[in-house]
Amino acid sequence: MSFITNYKSYQRGAIFKGAPHMEKRLTKKEAEIILKYYAAFYLRNVYYFDCHEKTNFWFVIRDTTLAFSDLSAKCRNQVRKAYKTFDFRYVSKDNMINHGGYEVYKSSWRRYKTIHSQPLVKEKWIEHMLNNTEEYYGVFEKESGVLVAYCAVLIQNESAKYTEMKANPDHLRHYPFYGLIFYLTNLLIGERKMLYVTDGARTISEHSNIQSFLEEKFKFRKAYCHLTMYYPWYIDLGMKLLSPLRKYLPEKCQYLFKLDSFQHPIGS
Repeated sequence: MSFITNYKSYQRGAIFKGAPHMEKRLTKKEAEIILKYYAAFYLRNVYYFDCHEKTNFWFVIRDTTLAFSDLSAKCRNQVRKAYKTFDFRYVSKDNMINHGGYEVYKSSWRRYKTIHSQPLVKEKWIEHMLNNTEEYYGVFEKESGVLVAYCAVLIQNESAKYTEMKANPDHLRHYPFYGLIFYLTNLLIGERKMLYVTDGARTISEHSNIQSFLEEKFKFRKAYCHLTMYYPWYIDLGMKLLSPLRKYLPEKCQYLFKLDSFQHPIGS
């Protein structure tokens, strides 16, 4: 039953841990086995990646390189300003840890008007860095050589996922993310021949505007997918009983209801 190890625990549930185009449709029996194995409250099964019909669930992707002509006049100017101010390059984990990575990470939290969690202390951040499999790409100020922003990239099955983007807010006026996304998209698709780059699946909380930013500024698109949600019997029963009261529940409790709604056809 090797299909079990294709999934992982995530926020009290279970989700596929590989690249999204690799996930297959599960049988009900397979889903029940995965739910039991991970003691999960839910299982998210996403399949038929980048299908032709519009659905309520998707990944935000780009599968072609970027040219300046693809961008709006305003966005072209913002990318040019970034390239004039910064250098963009791969950064080893050792350099991230010892040369300013944590300072960028911690300072980035000043951007958030509403904070739903706290930044990791340095020791935990270093532990996270050493234990993950991401590659890191940095934005360096030309004048000082200081790291001012970075992106973590997870490479899986010939695809790339932007898992984390952080920047020192003091440098945002020079558009580091604009330059970094332009640089990375062309590096990963043009030079490294990835099938696509993605920021991930449709967001549930919608606290971040990164996906709409990528779509509007850099012409990323929605790769529609099919979604089926599976639950242990007691969670399924609880959701049915609480459904009429869902709008009165705390925001965190509404997470599963919203995710569940994404499996239904558009307009239903």
